[in-house]
Amino acid sequence: VDSLVIIQGELNAPTLEQKGGKIIIGGDQPVTEVKGYVGAVGRNSGEKGGKITITGKSVTVQAGSLIDASGKAGGGDVLIGGDYQGKGDIPTAQRAIIEKDARIWANATEKGDGGKVIIWADDTTDFHGDIEATGGPLGGNGGFVETSGKAILTSSGNVNAGARRGKGGQWLLDPTDVTISGGGAEDVSGGGPNTTGSIDASTIQTALNAGTSVTVTTAIGGGDNGDLTLSSATINKTAGGDATLSLIADQDILTTGTNSITSSAGNNTLYM
Repeated sequence: VDSLVIIQGELNAPTLEQKGGKIIIGGDQPVTEVKGYVGAVGRNSGEKGGKITITGKSVTVQAGSLIDASGKAGGGDVLIGGDYQGKGDIPTAQRAIIEKDARIWANATEKGDGGKVIIWADDTTDFHGDIEATGGPLGGNGGFVETSGKAILTSSGNVNAGARRGKGGQWLLDPTDVTISGGGAEDVSGGGPNTTGSIDASTIQTALNAGTSVTVTTAIGGGDNGDLTLSSATINKTAGGDATLSLIADQDILTTGTNSITSSAGNNTLYM
């Protein structure tokens, strides 16, 4: 389809005997919208989640939608707008939107590792939903989540890549200039080049409390300097297992207002 793809209702490709179910939606069409249920789930013992790939120039997962690649023996892969840091053969989106109350799951539901969830856009990513890539309740490590906009990232959504009986997973946020704000994530999409992205500090705190390590890294590009700014941000880890917070700027780490990063639970490390 070369114009518009809209997925409504329910779309299933269950896994079978560890042979991953696979769903591929989109291509080079301008708009892809998901407004329902898309599942590649391993529901039986020994089955892992499958692989769900959703592409298009502009990709939106609307409020109330559920994309599920969970499995009893491990989570699968969900790739929206591209693969890790936009690399690989998957066509990349210019814009990716995950609306509030949209859910994306790649959990191990019995024993196994969490899966991989990538949200990528060459220009702008707006992430406001909920992503889970957790290790199994009977054992297994947390998975890997990336929510990145190569130019602009607005992030107020929640990520849980923790593990009850294993090592917690990782959440990567990878924009150009970005502000971690205590006032919530300001919607700056459509602001053009040199617009600073925005991350809600409370969502980083929530992820750390779930035992998920968080990395925010910036890059020079599109006229942006690769600066990371902390603006009246409070990140206080008070629960959960061991986790690491890494704040890595291509150029400068700046501060405005009063900022606080503390921990009173688990063994935790801060890299800046």
